[in-house]
Amino acid sequence: MSKLPDPRTIIAALVIVSTTIYSAYSPWFVCTLGGFAAVMLASAAINPNTLVRPSWVAVYLATFAVLGGLVFVIPLVWKSTASAFLMLFLQWMWRFSVSAGMGAYAIGVIRPATLQKALASSRIPTCFTIPISVALRVLPVIGHEVKAISDAMKLRGMSVLSLRAAQYFTIPLLSTVVRSGDELASAALVRGLGGTAKPTSVTVVKFRVVDAVILLIVIGFAIWRIVL
Repeated sequence: MSKLPDPRTIIAALVIVSTTIYSAYSPWFVCTLGGFAAVMLASAAINPNTLVRPSWVAVYLATFAVLGGLVFVIPLVWKSTASAFLMLFLQWMWRFSVSAGMGAYAIGVIRPATLQKALASSRIPTCFTIPISVALRVLPVIGHEVKAISDAMKLRGMSVLSLRAAQYFTIPLLSTVVRSGDELASAALVRGLGGTAKPTSVTVVKFRVVDAVILLIVIGFAIWRIVL
């Protein structure tokens, strides 16, 4: 974990990439940002301390390549009003795939405890940091429960897409989310979150060389976008 970037650096990179790519007109700028997101995902995939897997990188590269190929090929073979609307949609989706790749990197790398420590070090009030940490802890539970409920319904020969199945899918999922929320709230109270005293943490968060490199790269992207 010590070699991973600071959560604040990751969030800053995510914000800069997401804000610059949607206003960029140059396809080469989009390709460059797409390559940067791929490198970030690949670097996390080879680190055993993250949730990022090589399959994430493969899915991202395939999605980005297919959308980019359609953006370049369709105007050459199909010129009409319908193709113009389709190109507008594909251009947006192509850029969104880069933001999604950076978002996947952030989700796979940032741990709730590390994020909470980083936000607390930035003097951000606990009324903002605690809900974010709880949300990050609940999301994996929801994903696991969705898979478990879907598998149970398939074993009983029920289609997940049917109207009747919505009842059998939604009620267990909601009960699990409520139960997980209660458990997390109890754990937070036991740890003293929300109290007047400042909680301590064994997590060390500090600015490293890797953070400086990432920030210099994304700032360079922002400057490139301004001068385009």
